[in-house]
Amino acid sequence: MNALTWHPSSDGEAVAEIVRLGEIKLEDMLATALASDSRAINQASIFAALAAGLFAAAIAVAQMTGHAAHLVAAPAIAAVIVLVASFIARQAASPVDFYGRGYTPAKLSPYADNLDQLRRSVAFDLDCRIRDNAAHMAKSAKLLGISFQVAVGGLLFGGALALIGP
Repeated sequence: MNALTWHPSSDGEAVAEIVRLGEIKLEDMLATALASDSRAINQASIFAALAAGLFAAAIAVAQMTGHAAHLVAAPAIAAVIVLVASFIARQAASPVDFYGRGYTPAKLSPYADNLDQLRRSVAFDLDCRIRDNAAHMAKSAKLLGISFQVAVGGLLFGGALALIGP
């Protein structure tokens, strides 16, 4: 996406509309980011519960079998890997400097003498905010995907270890 540039004949009404649409975009991004954080926390919780269940399975198998170390190690190793996936998912929902709409009056007061300059400054800042938010959202989505892949990999590895045997 290119940086914000102005058409030579852009007028105040067009700039005001750009600002209005930019604020709508920020609102939508915030709603999407909150939903993504909710999914990340849910995924982290599910993976943590799964890891606890796998640890319990490892303990149960250890009590039931005497010499089948691979059957004890399989769920224990899978549990550790799934727990790592839980931490990665939690990282996807970690707090970041995410921008919403609106401004602190002190930030805009230097432009109070020129409405057109005020609108253009706000539009430029909105563009920067949208770009920053998009970068945070992309990082969160990537971490969430990695978390899922790590969890699936851990379960597959644990299952393979149990099947391969000593």
